[in-house]
Amino acid sequence: MSFDRHRDRIDDEDRVALIYIAAYGLPLLLGSMAWILPSVQTWMVEKGILVASGQALWVLPGLSAGLDLARIVIVAAVVVLAVAAPLAMRPRRGRR
Repeated sequence: MSFDRHRDRIDDEDRVALIYIAAYGLPLLLGSMAWILPSVQTWMVEKGILVASGQALWVLPGLSAGLDLARIVIVAAVVVLAVAAPLAMRPRRGRR
């Protein structure tokens, strides 16, 4: 992030970087916690973030839980939005 003493606001590039960190970092952190701590995996199944392996269409490697069709669609939508949002925020040439 750029820092300028004469400004006290975040510029557009910093904002996009923060969006990427939130969009990609938070799910990665939450997902990695499921591999590290079995209690997190149990909590994720209880809260409906993951489903038990018997109901899952895609069982995550190293876990006894996974994603069903509805959760796969949600994950795909989040990935598409995470890629499309910064592209939509990018300034277009010839336009101010």
